[in-house]
Amino acid sequence: MWSLNVVTVCGTLLCAINCLPRFPHKIHSRFPLRYILRFETNVIMRCIKCKDYYYHQFKLLTFSHYPRQGNIRVFCRVRPLLDSETDKCKDMSHVQFTTNDKKAIVLAKMEESRTGRDRKVELKYDFSFDHVFNPKARQVEVFEEIAQLVQSALDGYNVCIFAYGQTGSGKTYTMEGPDDITTETNGMIPRAVNQIFLSAAKMESMGWTFNFTANFLEIYNESLRDLLVTKPEKNTEYEIKLVSSTSEQLHVTNLKYVPVSTEAEVHKLLTVAKANRSVAKTAANDRSSRSHSVFQLQIHGKHAQRELQCTSILSLVDLAGSERLDKSQSKGDRLREAQAINTSLSCLGHVITSLSNKDSHIPYRNSKLTYLLQSSLGGNSKTLMFVNISPLDENFSESLNSLRFASKVNECIIGTAQANRK
Repeated sequence: MWSLNVVTVCGTLLCAINCLPRFPHKIHSRFPLRYILRFETNVIMRCIKCKDYYYHQFKLLTFSHYPRQGNIRVFCRVRPLLDSETDKCKDMSHVQFTTNDKKAIVLAKMEESRTGRDRKVELKYDFSFDHVFNPKARQVEVFEEIAQLVQSALDGYNVCIFAYGQTGSGKTYTMEGPDDITTETNGMIPRAVNQIFLSAAKMESMGWTFNFTANFLEIYNESLRDLLVTKPEKNTEYEIKLVSSTSEQLHVTNLKYVPVSTEAEVHKLLTVAKANRSVAKTAANDRSSRSHSVFQLQIHGKHAQRELQCTSILSLVDLAGSERLDKSQSKGDRLREAQAINTSLSCLGHVITSLSNKDSHIPYRNSKLTYLLQSSLGGNSKTLMFVNISPLDENFSESLNSLRFASKVNECIIGTAQANRK
């Protein structure tokens, strides 16, 4: 039935090119929204490949006609047990998934009953998010769920995707991939870059041209560092400022902004940034990220024939993990790093709480992290958060706190993003 409807829609499109502004409304009256949103770019492209330009107009009109609700979307991902962890964690019964519900996750714990010490009861904590990935989920499966969001950056929407969770929960693996990276284990950042450049190349046949500029920084101990500069000059100051008095867009002074034209050029920058990022060994994680990293790709598109322009920023953020000082056993520099990380994440929590309560004042400037993410958390941006969870029973309380925080984030209404097109 649906396959016939696809053919009908495509056929109608080819016969009604002159009615494009009204065409989506005909579709909306015939099909429920959930069916319209299931259109896949490559499927339609194959159906009407001889009408690439009109397909693009159809996609913009159809999907922009139904903007998403203004909530921050949240995906939960539970990492698998490492080989070194199987001895201390025989099973994962405390983390439960529902076979037919990919939005639910339950944390369960046995505790002594209040009616008697000899009895134990199972306490369950239920959570629901936009999507939940179990430990068997592969990187490609995770990216499939955010691909359309990444794609919208080419249509002029600001997009921000960030990973949150305790140290050692798999945030860097999700966003970047492992040290010995392969095509299979590529993280969200390299996959997003790949999709952007592939899609931009396809859109050239529609008359679009794109210019890209990349930057990569970290927030370490409440100081900004340029990850694309191996040996920074002394006394170089990086400040977060507004681009202009009439714009809400932020930029960082003295930061290296690199024009890029190919996927390979971006991957070279990612390699440089990874080598420069602050990491260290702690009792909780052999390779703990000691900073928040922020990769941004600025996109400027132009269609000369139609006199159209669009601009956007794709922001991909790997937050440093929260950690309990008694468990990480941090001392000296590691202790100061942990305190700075926990403080900035607490500021993030305060901002989320203020947004949820619709307070008149939102304390974005209490930390560099929230100030830098201001436009993504409360501005004109499509925003998604990964909450990464450790499978270890010993991390139960940290996992519970992360999921509770993620639920509060999911409830935040930040307004509907608007495309930056003119």
